[in-house]
Amino acid sequence: MIKPFGPLILALTVALAVVTSVMAADLPGSKDNPYVKRFDGSTIVRYKADNYDTLNFIDKDPNAPVVKEGRMVRLLYRIPAGAASSIEVFRNYEDELKSKNYTLVRSANTSDFPGSACFHMMNYVNQGGITPTINEGLQNTYYIYGVKHDPLGDINLSVSVSETTQDQNNGDLNISKTGDILVAVDSIQEKAVTNKMVDGTADDMAKQLASGGSVNLYGIYFDTDKTDVKPESKPTLDEVGKLLAGDAAIKLKVVGHTDNVGTVEHNNDLSLRRAQSVVQSLVTTYSVDAARLTPSGAGSTQPVASNDTEDGRAKNRRVELVKL
Repeated sequence: MIKPFGPLILALTVALAVVTSVMAADLPGSKDNPYVKRFDGSTIVRYKADNYDTLNFIDKDPNAPVVKEGRMVRLLYRIPAGAASSIEVFRNYEDELKSKNYTLVRSANTSDFPGSACFHMMNYVNQGGITPTINEGLQNTYYIYGVKHDPLGDINLSVSVSETTQDQNNGDLNISKTGDILVAVDSIQEKAVTNKMVDGTADDMAKQLASGGSVNLYGIYFDTDKTDVKPESKPTLDEVGKLLAGDAAIKLKVVGHTDNVGTVEHNNDLSLRRAQSVVQSLVTTYSVDAARLTPSGAGSTQPVASNDTEDGRAKNRRVELVKL
């Protein structure tokens, strides 16, 4: 009697599905770009993200790219040979960006770029060191550069699609096989660089307090007309925490100062509440005894520069430590 092959076939099918799933897995720790979806069947083979970095985008002249700075995400996707053509992938991304209200600054076959058939893919793989160098073996390369306005910072996004004509490897790590489609997705959300310069070390603060009785801090940040201490203030607060930990006997008055924009009453209240926020941060984060810190608000009554210029007003907006 011939036994049925059903269970065996089912087992082989499950095993094959598992192997296929493993082979098609994304690079560990990677994730899709937050601003655009991936093409069906894509696998992430290279990934890099940074809170602040720079990238090049092609506007008009490939030899003079547009340089943008801000929050960066870079991805390289692989699409298996036969799953799609370069032009199909390109059109899908083009439609996707249009549907998300991007202004397409550049959208073309890269053969249209003077003297550079695969400019962006070359630029992509050689910039940032996140992919192996691919100097040849690409054809049917398309490029899109779109920009979208966002209240938190304009989003610059580019997509480069290429078909490989030879295997692309980096040591024993396979990137793609001949006929695969490579899709490079880059994005920068523009933002101003965060000022992380510290207002001196704890030792510097101690010396100024010993010699002059006070020290002005410009590394503690608040949003306009707000009192919450911003995360960018941590480097300076770390040093104040070290100062207090290093001298258990020292007591400080924490004084908030503003420029002269707004009413006297408003600025007095704002400066006091900011000083209270700084004290709260030191007590909560650095375990400082609240009895050692006295919050105070001086408003705009103690300027250190003219309020007639923005530079002067910026100097007047500060937090001061006064030795008690």
